[in-house]
Amino acid sequence: MMDVRRRVIAGIVVLPLVVAAGCGGGTPKATPLPTVPSTTHFANSPTTSTTTSLTTSTTSPSTPVPQGFEAASVTFVSPEMGWVLGTSCAGTSCAATLFRTDDAGKSWSAIPAPPIVGDVPGNDGEVRFANAEDGWVVARSSTAPYSQLWATFDGGSQWHIVPFPAPVGNDTISDLETANGVVYASFCGDPDRIGLSPVNVSDWTLSTTSLQIGAGPVCGLQIVLQGKDGWLMNVDRTVIDGAHLDNGLWTPWNPPCEDNAGPGELAASDPEHLVAVCEGGVYSGPAAVEMYSSSNGGATFVLAPHSLPQDDYGPCASPSPGVIIIGSSGQADLIGSFDGGEQWSPVYSPPTGEGWQYVGFTTSTQGVAIQENGTVVMTFDGGHNWEPVNFPTT
Repeated sequence: MMDVRRRVIAGIVVLPLVVAAGCGGGTPKATPLPTVPSTTHFANSPTTSTTTSLTTSTTSPSTPVPQGFEAASVTFVSPEMGWVLGTSCAGTSCAATLFRTDDAGKSWSAIPAPPIVGDVPGNDGEVRFANAEDGWVVARSSTAPYSQLWATFDGGSQWHIVPFPAPVGNDTISDLETANGVVYASFCGDPDRIGLSPVNVSDWTLSTTSLQIGAGPVCGLQIVLQGKDGWLMNVDRTVIDGAHLDNGLWTPWNPPCEDNAGPGELAASDPEHLVAVCEGGVYSGPAAVEMYSSSNGGATFVLAPHSLPQDDYGPCASPSPGVIIIGSSGQADLIGSFDGGEQWSPVYSPPTGEGWQYVGFTTSTQGVAIQENGTVVMTFDGGHNWEPVNFPTT
């Protein structure tokens, strides 16, 4: 079983070619994939895999969003250009819906989404783009196939499904991120694995570094990227182990929160500065939500002087060193600290009481978050103030 309560969560997780970015790219094409010795190799060319030809809508004034649209995932490749994936339902029929903005969320236009198979076509999905053309959608379902990976190399005009060969043929994708011309996916299996490919072709390899499985079993393999650097935190109810990306290679890494008897979330504002939010004592007591910070690329972490003022942790982002925004999965308020965890205060109080499923930043000032009910909010001042995104509806 995979933990689907929180989707991809990182520091600045949506843009590797601007300030401290980690999960998208600008318009340049992919750089060559770093050489990874001793890997299992499999190539999935779009010409040999299942391809669905679709017509991409031209960018135009806002395209109405169907009633009932709920956002599940968001990605930006520049402050202006981004995508939102979600689900739109009409009666008992639901379909994945994909929208693009070219003006920082002021207007949105529909583009074709892949024909996802399953009972929850978009509301447990994940969208990531590396640039205007190369993108991916991860789809998950409670019925087979439990996980699908779709790729496009022309901005969504055509999508092809990427098959999972052995030994990850029946595994579920837990997380997917892209930076520095490479896309990475974490696979829940026995053992858990890390896959990687150049962004402009489905040509995947498997890292020789694998992750252990826990007794949960609630697999959560969170990837955080900062250019050529990256970290993976392996959470199966508690933090089990991790991996570090350095010079194109994933190697074993001891993440924070391993001794906290609970889960954790990781974020990075640059290759040296990381933060971790840990829900400690879940299975041992006493319960407390604490923050750890690192200024040496994750080699060591220091515990913040105060516990967080909430009883449930959630997705977090760190747009710059000393700044962290947290959206609890059980509390309505987004909270923030701008002094390294010394003081915390609400930065956004939504009208509804649902928690949060995603927080990320495109630059040190521009960020985006998604509430559990699919509401999208954005900030343009480093997290101090947030406003809902108004999707035009039919």
